[in-house]
Amino acid sequence: TGLGGLGEGLLPKWIEMLKQATPRARRIGVAHNPDFDPHSDFMPELEAAAVRLGVSVHKVPMRSPDDRDAGFAALARDRVEALRLLPQPWHFARAVQLATLCSEPRLPALTPFSGRARWASRCRSRCCCRPTR
Repeated sequence: TGLGGLGEGLLPKWIEMLKQATPRARRIGVAHNPDFDPHSDFMPELEAAAVRLGVSVHKVPMRSPDDRDAGFAALARDRVEALRLLPQPWHFARAVQLATLCSEPRLPALTPFSGRARWASRCRSRCCCRPTR
């Protein structure tokens, strides 16, 4: 149980993986919950990795499913070229919807729900769902 992929040194690795998967990307979106301490605690580490890799991080708050549509609209408005969804419990129940939101604009994404979303992205290339275990 719990949320994998949140630990010291892991968030920069996710940004590095996104950069390797999308080498031309310069704007990376990070959907996070600013009220969730593990997200806030590791954000400076993630931002430092982004600077080192020559990308900008566009933080989009998604505290609950109610923030989902506005969050993805902000990602589109900011013209992000890749996305890291930081894991939250509500993501798992809505994995298919989130995968669809990533795949419709062909937004490469690292997500915490690869197993449930894989089938949704199978027919839509470039939604790079990865597990966070």
